[in-house]
Amino acid sequence: MRYIFSILFFFGIITVYAQDTIVLKEITVEDNYTKNINKIIVDSITQQIHHQNSLGDLLSYEPGIILKNQGSGGIQTISIMGTHNQHSQILWFGMPLNESLNGQFDYSQLHISSIHSTSLYYGISSIQQFTGSLGGLICIENQQLDSIKPHSTIFLRYESLKNKTIYLDHITKIKKIITIHSIRYETGEQEFDFLNTALLPTLVCTSKTPFTSFSYQNNSQYKWNKTTYQLNVELSEHHRTFAPLMTSYFKAEHNENQDNKAIKAVLKANRMIRKWNVEALVGTRINNMNYTLQHSISNNLVSSISSESKENSLFFSVNANKQLARKIKTNTYFNFNQEYGQFLDLKYNMGFCKTRYQSNVNQSFQLYWNKFFRQNIIINAHIMANQINVLPALISSIHLSNNVTIYYSVGYNQRIPSLNELYFTPGGNKHLLPEKSFQNDITLKFNFLKNTAQSSTFIINPYISQIKNWI
Repeated sequence: MRYIFSILFFFGIITVYAQDTIVLKEITVEDNYTKNINKIIVDSITQQIHHQNSLGDLLSYEPGIILKNQGSGGIQTISIMGTHNQHSQILWFGMPLNESLNGQFDYSQLHISSIHSTSLYYGISSIQQFTGSLGGLICIENQQLDSIKPHSTIFLRYESLKNKTIYLDHITKIKKIITIHSIRYETGEQEFDFLNTALLPTLVCTSKTPFTSFSYQNNSQYKWNKTTYQLNVELSEHHRTFAPLMTSYFKAEHNENQDNKAIKAVLKANRMIRKWNVEALVGTRINNMNYTLQHSISNNLVSSISSESKENSLFFSVNANKQLARKIKTNTYFNFNQEYGQFLDLKYNMGFCKTRYQSNVNQSFQLYWNKFFRQNIIINAHIMANQINVLPALISSIHLSNNVTIYYSVGYNQRIPSLNELYFTPGGNKHLLPEKSFQNDITLKFNFLKNTAQSSTFIINPYISQIKNWI
């Protein structure tokens, strides 16, 4: 028996070595196009901690961002790299949210959900996504909804006996449809003491500023016939009373209120067409605001300001990208934005009503020279009022090692004046030209990864921007 097994083993080896060599067909694995050069993603843990808070609270923990906060229920604005709030843009699922009338955005009116993903582009790197972001760009998108399990969340928070927050969300999955409903209600009152020097003796007075905020958000995803559809809708209503900051210098009583109602919706479709990854988006935004300011003495009205503003916009964009060659990817982006703004001073029956149209064409090429060096060449054309402004940019990344990366960005950017800057009476200048800026910045990123559970990132970002105001 021993000899029989030896003979079988010998012939078995000969048989194996005698087989023909099988040549596997070479395949190329391509990743999806992504505009991720010099892109910073907010840490997921930080996102989870602040998912019931406002977007301003979340961004206040990011480097280079200064949050200007007027307290609970107050207006929140940000400054990126020392620039003005108008120099920062926000994209909500691909649609810009900056107000048409003043060009700014109140970050207290947008709240973060646990399913959202927030990313930042500083300086000229923002032109990869949108123009006008001289300071930076904030992008809010949904996470991979396919991996989210159905559940319900109830969150209650009491900062004091008067300030409370109620947050509810419910996630359902029915076949190919994923739906997330989120409701947030916040109410409270700021109370602080101040010195009233209008009369002698100086008195310590107490001021109270109540506020109420409500928002409902629906995020849905549906897959049909190789096409992914996403619908994002938010309804919000905010009422706030501003603190009487000037009361200490005047005898008059100060009452300042603001009511804001807004609706925004975005429908997005994504599909692969002949190796082109095509994404189409259509969105709309409606915002109505009432503002009143009254000064009175002994219940007698001395002066007052009362105004209302209405604005709406219709936004459309198409984005297509493809792998042209082994080391070259191309992306073509087009958007069209119709803005309508109306401002009316109710006391004097004065104001303005304007509509303007603008569009952008963005063509970029990502070049993968090798595993250490990558570049993104961008040509952006902004079209408005029969005028075309070309804004070129070059963004490079050098990977010195797995832990050290250098990003260098250089290019031109611009900000279009808001409708108030052009037409507001008094003070508007309809001949005001766009702010133009030559920007360049370098980013040194050190990423220390100990294991899959522990990592730390250290970023140095020298930033230079030359902004010119043309009057």
